Amino acid sequence: TLDAHFDRLHTDDRVRVYQAMKEAVATGEPNVAVVKLLLAAGADPNPPKLRVGGDGHEMSLLAYLESYIEDSRRDGRRDEAREEIARLLKQAGSKR
Repeated sequence: TLDAHFDRLHTDDRVRVYQAMKEAVATGEPNVAVVKLLLAAGADPNPPKLRVGGDGHEMSLLAYLESYIEDSRRDGRRDEAREEIARLLKQAGSKR
């Protein structure tokens, strides 16, 4: 039906947005500009959780970022891009 077609398109768009958000956040080079654009366009700040580690443990994007930031600080480094992305996600309503 036409409704099913539109639902499928909407689902495909959500998947693409989730993939873009995941790549902007959880890669070696986090991209603040992409996260800002996605959130401004209405992206869900609470997308499906990331699978991390060999055991398939799942974490929210925000929890992943906060863990990464905490580890960086413990090692004497500051990751300004990830800190900014975490701030943006929190401001948009993201939850751990």
